[in-house]
Amino acid sequence: MIEYRKIQKRDIPLITELYAQYLNSGESISQSIRDAWEKGDYSGYIAVCGDKPAGFFAIREGIAFTYPHPELEAELSEFTKDKKTGYCDAILVTPEYRLEGVADRLREKSTLLLLKEGYEYFLAEIWIYPDGNAPARTTFESMGKPVWKKRIDGFYSELEKYGMGCPICGSHCVCGAWVEIIDLKRGKDDATEE
Repeated sequence: MIEYRKIQKRDIPLITELYAQYLNSGESISQSIRDAWEKGDYSGYIAVCGDKPAGFFAIREGIAFTYPHPELEAELSEFTKDKKTGYCDAILVTPEYRLEGVADRLREKSTLLLLKEGYEYFLAEIWIYPDGNAPARTTFESMGKPVWKKRIDGFYSELEKYGMGCPICGSHCVCGAWVEIIDLKRGKDDATEE
């Protein structure tokens, strides 16, 4: 049976391992997660089955990406200026628990947490593989109404510059991203794409 609980300090090493195995790797990622936890800026939910991780949905406050995109961050900060905004640091379901509703349950619990903590907007950075697949996109669709969205090809092209690697492409990433601002308090109508 899968248990869903809020992320705790004891989960940080496991989350860091999962990040390195399935998402972006590198010491900067590990340090960033540890620093965010120590500052109280790391929350969300983790799913476990016995002693095995099934997945996690990690949240931080503000506007930020896997690595800096200053112009885009400034534009989105202006767009969300008076609204408490959170972003998805990572969402991951381990391979053996995919297609079992784990991502949906993590998203549901995390959305309720965001609303309880007064968040109005949520930034989703949705990884697009070189083949065009964006597996996490459906996970975010029912969080609320996207009020700003843009597809950006080559979004991760500078991962290596920041000491990170892509689990799909290696050190020379060609993956893109959907970047979306979701209004957590509104239904999921279509937004105008930029």
